[in-house]
Amino acid sequence: MMAMKAVVLAAMLLIVAWPAVVQGDDGCPDPRQSRENGVCKCADGFVGVNSNTACTLRNEIYTISNGVDPAQKAIVIQGGNITLRTYNPETHALDHTDLLKTLRDLADGHGSQSDVVQQLLNDVAAKADANDVNALISALNTTLQATTNNLFTLQNSFNGADATLQQLVQDTDALTTSTTDTSNPSSLASMLASLDDQVQTSTASAADLATVSAALQTFEAEADDFVTKSDLHRYLPGAIASSNMTGPCNATVLGVLRSNNQTQQYETCRRAETWNGDVYFWHPMGLPQFCIKGEPWTATCTECIAGYVASLASHAPCQIQADLLHMPFDNNLWDLSTNRRNVLFFGTASETLFGRTGLDGSPALQLRGAEQHLRAPPNVIGGAFSVCVSIVFDNFGLYSRIFDFSTAPEGTQEGGNSNILMLNRDTSNDFLQPPLICHVYHAQLYKNGDQIMQLTEQQTIPFLRRTSNYIGRSNFGNNPDFDGAIDNLRMWSRELTPAQIADITLETQGVQRPAMAQDGDALLLHYTFENSLRDVSGTGNDGVAFNHHAINLYQVNAPEGNTSLYLDGVNDYILAPPLSFDNAITVCSWVRYRSLNEWSRVADFNNGGPESIFIGNQGQSTNLEFTFLFDDPGVDSPLIVAGGFNWAYGGFQHYCFTNAGAVSIVYRQGREVGRKTDVRTRSAKEYHNIFIGRSAWDADGYLGANLDDYRVYNYALSPEAVHDMLCQGRSDLDCVGLIGHWKFDGDVRDASGNEWHGELVPVSLDIENHFFEDDNVAVGSGALYLPGNGSWVQLPARNFGGDFTICTWIQTRRAGGWERIVDFGTNGNRMYIARVETQEALVLDINGQVVTAALPAGTADDFIHMCAFSNSTGGYLAYNGQVVNGNTDMAQMPVGWLDVNYIGKSAASASDAALDAVLDDLRIYDHVLSPSDMAQLASQA
Repeated sequence: MMAMKAVVLAAMLLIVAWPAVVQGDDGCPDPRQSRENGVCKCADGFVGVNSNTACTLRNEIYTISNGVDPAQKAIVIQGGNITLRTYNPETHALDHTDLLKTLRDLADGHGSQSDVVQQLLNDVAAKADANDVNALISALNTTLQATTNNLFTLQNSFNGADATLQQLVQDTDALTTSTTDTSNPSSLASMLASLDDQVQTSTASAADLATVSAALQTFEAEADDFVTKSDLHRYLPGAIASSNMTGPCNATVLGVLRSNNQTQQYETCRRAETWNGDVYFWHPMGLPQFCIKGEPWTATCTECIAGYVASLASHAPCQIQADLLHMPFDNNLWDLSTNRRNVLFFGTASETLFGRTGLDGSPALQLRGAEQHLRAPPNVIGGAFSVCVSIVFDNFGLYSRIFDFSTAPEGTQEGGNSNILMLNRDTSNDFLQPPLICHVYHAQLYKNGDQIMQLTEQQTIPFLRRTSNYIGRSNFGNNPDFDGAIDNLRMWSRELTPAQIADITLETQGVQRPAMAQDGDALLLHYTFENSLRDVSGTGNDGVAFNHHAINLYQVNAPEGNTSLYLDGVNDYILAPPLSFDNAITVCSWVRYRSLNEWSRVADFNNGGPESIFIGNQGQSTNLEFTFLFDDPGVDSPLIVAGGFNWAYGGFQHYCFTNAGAVSIVYRQGREVGRKTDVRTRSAKEYHNIFIGRSAWDADGYLGANLDDYRVYNYALSPEAVHDMLCQGRSDLDCVGLIGHWKFDGDVRDASGNEWHGELVPVSLDIENHFFEDDNVAVGSGALYLPGNGSWVQLPARNFGGDFTICTWIQTRRAGGWERIVDFGTNGNRMYIARVETQEALVLDINGQVVTAALPAGTADDFIHMCAFSNSTGGYLAYNGQVVNGNTDMAQMPVGWLDVNYIGKSAASASDAALDAVLDDLRIYDHVLSPSDMAQLASQA
């Protein structure tokens, strides 16, 4: 018997799941709703109103460049009242401007100009017929609201990319020049100014309301055009311009967005790196990668670029086309290979023949183990050969065949010679080693993308016409038929490379490498985890979740947006498409550990071997490791931060991990906490396994944590960019190193983003009576009143210790003995701030070591600002921005898990008095504030 030269048997295991809920009308009252578990729910970006009978806007449209510097997030169009929000670089805050006011403020990028148009409208409304003018303004608002609704519907249909401020401001400037330029006699401002002059010199009845109407209509049209342009720029990657071009997609227009007048869809020019070279094509937004035609509303592709075929399922990727046989089993037996051969079913067909669902979400073939099989037509196969298939065995029959192609007469079971087959061994779940049947001596077997077997002796498959070609049946009569499911059976007349097999493995799991729209430094991936794994970076790197309970995947405790990702620590993980890095990378995310599993991963980018990039905890500790692994472990480059995940155990912390060449840096809450300057440099590499929550090593644990706002860049972010990503225009004291912030503006929720929300435990007062408004408030709009009756605030368990600063405004009332401001921990490891007996003095106590300081004289019933802090030099107290006492012998509090965390209550003794005081703006930092920082907080009253 002859043998073959180069055979790759790649078998991808199929996990059978129920089909996903189909999005559609489903009888819901609003077209933007779909029915889930019998309940109509609004699409992303909308929220239910009027007893869930309609959907209204929830999100905002904004512009931002690829650098994602929030300082460039200069223009925001907010749904509802059409409010313009502009970033003010001087105050690091957002200014709000009504759309009916001048657009000149928007063009300048900061709200510093006068409201010319609004003032003129006010004058006209006061002196002319106010009802008519107000009716015109109301009509304008209604039109703009409808326009924005349409744009948000469009935004939810398409994947977007960001635009730079410069391009949008240029468009806005051109628009506003023709609208508010008083030197232009035909502009709205000039017409209204002229009208105002008329009104000033005549009676209201003499006002030319027709001129007002015409001016407002002009303004309405131009404002509508502005909103359209703003939405269009929302989709643009970087500074690439929009176009209505009808020509071909090529390198000169890569990344250009156009409106296809025939399909009424936005399309971008993209480049696909395929097995046969680069392919340029127009890609409709909202459709899978490599798709050129389909239905964006359901993300279903109907036509792909050359070399790929469509899998007719929502969000299913285009499949790499095989040349010998390609059976996707999408409710049919069509061969989608270049051969287009007819495959026939034999046996008793049932309604469940395509009753299984493949990993890509499309139907799969189900054979029941008897009297059911397929027959492929005769075909010549020889030389190089590869086969890939997704399978699940329901029962392991004796040498049952996935397929068996033989030279025996068609339709017989006479054995044969030089068979090409795939089967299980005996009745086990092991694959049969090829040489035992067909004498194949140069073969490689892959399972789920990993090589599990290799045979090396050189022989070839003879070029023979194989006529008895069974799928699900053996050419030997004594073997049972296949019992299970088969999906995406593909055969090639070539040897697939490991990288190509990795592409196919990802593809069968619903993940596909992106068709790139641009080159250079870029945000490659951005998951907001807003009830989906959609990539909002514009590169199309949508993720796929594995082993999760769908109802648990997202939770409402989230520092950014509305929901965060929940990974159970048992076997949940996320798989993203392949990403490439050239000696530089940044990974940023909010992280909240719930369990410290063995070597669990925040990120693990690998190709199935030892060479990888991983970010996670060491062993079962809170030590952080950011490492580049190599084939030779002796040259691995780990950056280890002792206790780097201390504050993230139990609470959200924002991390960025950056590397450029030999320098790796770790940032936590906007502050650098680790650096390594001798990292081994690496060559450019593409990583096929982009794991979030899973290790490349089976022995390592899964991540038990919540993640939010997960981003990956192909370059190292600067410290300024990391800071701006976290703070988003807020002052440093409101974000950097802040781990808890209770404003007490009517509640005890944590405003730091770390989700350390309190629970008020009232005793004799209603909850609302525990909060002051206007009176007895130091900062903001509210303060917490604890009247000494035993009421307190309970904080959740959390890691605490090491360096810290605790600051608050306090207005003392009666002097209760040892009344507590805060009390964290137990007798084994404890820190509290309290009144010294009944004296006018406070004490900071860490495990029995104390520092005390008398309160400022004459400040009873007045607010004072207090800070208590500890580091390696000792413990200290500061009042009103001035350090008043310290103890340099005080040891730091060991970092540990604290189950007891009180505000206003003692954890030590029931005889300690309940706090009788007013607290405002309580803050906790993970470091010691500088004297100037404490003085700045004290000056905010």
